[in-house]
Amino acid sequence: MSNGQNRDQITKKLTDEIKKKSGLCYFSLYELLKPNGYAQQVVKENELTRVQLRKVFSEFKYVYDEYKKNKNKEKAKIHLYKLYPLLQYQVNRRLIKENFKNLIWAILDTLVGNDEKFDENLEFSYEFLKALVAYIPRE
Repeated sequence: MSNGQNRDQITKKLTDEIKKKSGLCYFSLYELLKPNGYAQQVVKENELTRVQLRKVFSEFKYVYDEYKKNKNKEKAKIHLYKLYPLLQYQVNRRLIKENFKNLIWAILDTLVGNDEKFDENLEFSYEFLKALVAYIPRE
């Protein structure tokens, strides 16, 4: 198996697990955030840069902060919907890889489709995205 195929497997595996489990809140936060955990491996295999993640993270942080203030789930979901085309645009411009887009889409799907665990999923998703940014090497 080539190194590229092996690297892509972590992102695909995590995407599949998120779909099966219906969200990041069913994962161990430690496994998601620890050194060489999911977040750091996703950054490495997708060769993410701060520039690539800046827009997605800032939009997600806005949703997170607004939801923490007013607890308006429907308004939060409307803002989350806007991330789908933003991510596709980044793929089309070859700023991010398709596998990374699919991972974030899986996270968004669990947020907009699982009211019961919305708060927990939002919290874990925010922490995961924050870790992605943190694990990006200096450019």
